[in-house]
Amino acid sequence: MFSKISRYRKLVDVVTEDPRGRELASKALRIIDDVEGVIEHTIEESDRLDHLGYKYYKQSRHWWRICDANVEHFSPLEMLGKTPLKTCQIALRGDEDVHPYPWNPLKAVITAMLGVEDVQSQESTQRVQVNRSVGSETVLVEADEFSRAVIVRYNSHLVTHMEIADELRAHGYSIAEPMLIGRIGKTLVIPRAPSV
Repeated sequence: MFSKISRYRKLVDVVTEDPRGRELASKALRIIDDVEGVIEHTIEESDRLDHLGYKYYKQSRHWWRICDANVEHFSPLEMLGKTPLKTCQIALRGDEDVHPYPWNPLKAVITAMLGVEDVQSQESTQRVQVNRSVGSETVLVEADEFSRAVIVRYNSHLVTHMEIADELRAHGYSIAEPMLIGRIGKTLVIPRAPSV
């Protein structure tokens, strides 16, 4: 039973049969229309979907319009970065000219932790200007600066980014402070309000 303001009320009723032969009643899938988004909202820590619905549509129940316009996210809470699954980046320190640590032992330390979902390596090289001594002179030269980090996706109910960093330090890895990678500061598409 749907209320008279439900977006599902006018959908066609369908009956399907499950593998055991029982008939199950449901609604047809709701087709999401193409979005004509003209506004981008920058996500803040305090954002809530009902507040955004009211801010842009003067109706807090219309938060689902924002979800429809941002289909790349698995859930409404993920869209705002409010799920227990978090991501952090931990930069590895080492000799800038060589790979600082072998990847497999490093990955094994992190994946052994309860709550860690995924670990990826991130490597980059950039051109920088550095002072080098040549004989008795110091000259400015261009050199490649190598950096490496691990990107860890974890369940924040089971482990924190600081506990992951502490575990790496306990195994002798020299690392920078972990940096959370979240949705704060990212943008959402806000579709136009429907014409009445």
